[in-house]
Amino acid sequence: MKYGKSEFDDAESHEKTYKMIDKFCEMFTERNGSIICREILGCDLTTAKERGLFGTVCKKCVRDAAEIVEELL
Repeated sequence: MKYGKSEFDDAESHEKTYKMIDKFCEMFTERNGSIICREILGCDLTTAKERGLFGTVCKKCVRDAAEIVEELL
């Protein structure tokens, strides 16, 4: 929201937002190997639930995402 567009045709804000998204994805991938859940978990989401990965792997990813956003802001 900090870097989002305030006007529909605000190209400058649009560009800045996408740069921030790219940077976030880059930093998240550095920490977790991917931005795709299936790749991070090493299985599909149904199997991940069965294996209890949400409480471990997903928790770390959420924490990493919050830390990255904090760095970027």
